[in-house]
Parts: sequence; C-alpha cells; structure tokens
Amino acid sequence: MRYHRIRFTGYGLALILIELAFSLATPVSAEVVLCESFLRTIKAREGTCKRWESQIVLPVSNASTECVTGELLDGDGNCIPTPVDTDTNAASLCAEGEVLLGGSEGGKCSNIFELFQTFLESRKTVFVTSLRFTGDLVTAADDLGLGNGLSGLAAGDAICNHLAQEAGLSGTYMAWLSDGTEDPNSRFATQATFPYVMTNGDKIADNYTDLADASLDQRIHITETGTSVNPSGTDNPVDKVRTGTRRDGSSTSSACNAWTSSGSPCSFPDQIANCGVVGSTGALHSGWTERATWVCSSELPIYCVQQ
Repeated sequence: MRYHRIRFTGYGLALILIELAFSLATPVSAEVVLCESFLRTIKAREGTCKRWESQIVLPVSNASTECVTGELLDGDGNCIPTPVDTDTNAASLCAEGEVLLGGSEGGKCSNIFELFQTFLESRKTVFVTSLRFTGDLVTAADDLGLGNGLSGLAAGDAICNHLAQEAGLSGTYMAWLSDGTEDPNSRFATQATFPYVMTNGDKIADNYTDLADASLDQRIHITETGTSVNPSGTDNPVDKVRTGTRRDGSSTSSACNAWTSSGSPCSFPDQIANCGVVGSTGALHSGWTERATWVCSSELPIYCVQQ
C-alpha cells in the first residue's frame, strides 16, 4: 500500500489535506477512499474511515509507471493508449488535486475535492445532541454564549450549529423543534429530496417526506461526535428527546412555553407551560418524535437536522 499526499488549497479553506490510498498491483482496479474528519480534513487510512465519518470510494488511476510508454492506467485498472484529445498523458496523468475516473467516466480528470463535496451535498446529516437541556432553551443558549434574547426555536438552532461546529461537521443545522406556531414543515430551509443520514453514515430516511412519515430506517441515537446515547436501543422514558413535534413534522401545543420554561410539575390544563412533547432515541415508528409528554425541568437532548 502506498500513500500519495497532495496539498490543495481554495474553496474557502486554508488547507485541505488529501491522502490517496491505493494498491500498486497490475492490472487490478485502483480506488481512492475519502473520509471527512472532525478537523475538516479529507483523508484515507488503508481504505477505511472512522465509523462516524462520511465516506466515498472512487475508482481512479494510480501510477503511470504501471503501463508502458504511450499508455496510461484508466480508473478500471486497465492500460490504455494515451488519448490524443486529453490533457492527461502517461507521464503526468492528471493535474495536482485531480484523479482519473474509471467506469462510465473513464479517462476523465476530476477534482477530488469537488467530487467529495458533491457526495456530501447529496445527503443531509441528522444527530441527537450530546448535551442535555431543560425546556428553557433560551437560557441554555445564553449559558453557552450563543446570544441572549433569542426565541426558543432560534436558541435550539444556535445550539445545533454550535455543537456541529465543535464536532467539525459542515453545513447549517436547525433543531427538530416546534413551538405551537412554527414547526419543521414550515420553518426548515431545506426539505431534501435525497437521504438523511446520521454522523456514522447510517441512513434514517430517503428524503424529507420519508423522514416525516412516522417510520425511520434507523433510530436516531448517534450524537454529533459519533457516539451513541442509546446503544441498547431501548424505547422507554429514559431515552427521551425534546421535540414538541408530531410524527408528520407539524407542531403540537405542548412545547415548554415555546422553549422558555424549565418548570415543574407538568399537568393539564393548569400547568401546561411546564409540559413538552418528547420523542425517543429507541423508536423507529412515530415515537421517535412523538413518544410522550414530559416535564420541562428534566434535562434532555434535542435533534439537529442539516439544511
């Protein structure tokens, strides 16, 4: 196994480090495995990524020395005549920061970073927060130094983006929260037509419609740091998550007074401001977002969804 290191700058990042890992056997197929790390580094480690990282595997050319003069190795591992109508040749193949693709794109030089960005942009990340909060998310956001005077929903969004940035996750996030007036259906900036995945890469839904149909492919239990808050998969009150949101993404009327209350006890109708609908990290059905009504004084995580 040989590692080729390419330094590539641009696209708003000071430095992107890309390591290509591929076999030098001839004439077998070669590939590059790209992983997204928490340090915003793209890297490969012997063809495997850490379990929380997004990953893409590309068929690429590896080394011009494997073919005779006048030939190059295409992305399928075959030596072919050097095309006269391409910028690649047997000596240089592709420019720095590019790979020669195989398959239907055989012989085409493509920028590695652009390929990886396209891959990442074709899916949205969802996580459950590693931190827990009372129903007063406004105070929680203020305590984290994320600003005061925020609304409850804005505070939830700020918390999600803060934790995502701390973990090195890309993109903008919004909290899966409703406040009796607004909900994910009405306020989310993006309702994706492509898959939603956890930070370990496991798919939870094919698209937004699938996300809000009361049935998940995988339960949402992985945090922004890649750890599980519920490894046993239990579906009981211990595994609650604040949502205030129904199974179809619409708002309930119980959301800890628009996420400003940390009071107790919770009772209807006298102390409804101390109540909030919660989901469960152990549920695949509608219970993932609409499991029970719970007191606002309890400290619970929230769900965060990439936009």
